[in-house]
Amino acid sequence: YQRRVRAVDTGIPEARVPQVTQFLHDLGVLVHFRESDGGLNEIVILDPQWLTKVFATLITMKPNSVKAGVIVRTDLHHIWKPPEFPPDRHAFLLALLAKFEIIFLFSKSDQILVPSLLNDNVPSDSEIDKYWRSSENPETEISRSYKFDFLPHGFFGRMIIRMLHSEWNAVLYWKAGLVCQKSTR
Repeated sequence: YQRRVRAVDTGIPEARVPQVTQFLHDLGVLVHFRESDGGLNEIVILDPQWLTKVFATLITMKPNSVKAGVIVRTDLHHIWKPPEFPPDRHAFLLALLAKFEIIFLFSKSDQILVPSLLNDNVPSDSEIDKYWRSSENPETEISRSYKFDFLPHGFFGRMIIRMLHSEWNAVLYWKAGLVCQKSTR
């Protein structure tokens, strides 16, 4: 609503506001998303550099608020402090970070997975074996192990997030690996 009022005040016809907003977004003057997920389409970010700061505050946060790459929503006020990050905008910020696959919002809890903050340590074989079927089980087991000389930064974090959105459950994950089980949904 405020965007339309201000646009009309500047002489831009109300019907043209979406086109002008998209044009300015394409030029990089402002940031606006058409998606209605999390209210993304209701916000226009006039300072794209601010958006970079939002990402940086979460990715570079101190590990004392994070346990194995997971933070809880109640700790967000320690990360995003007013007036720059008002509490009533935290839901929008989370939706934005989820859109860019920087975080994963667990639907049945107040936990937030931040893959870039996961442990580097690979779990022990005994910990991985807890989730792996034994050879006594008649069900078919499939395993794949890939080794790459190079992976783009953030690749594995995004893969973990995409796996969490799929029919597979990531039951154990670390910065460069994961163990998945087929969901029983």
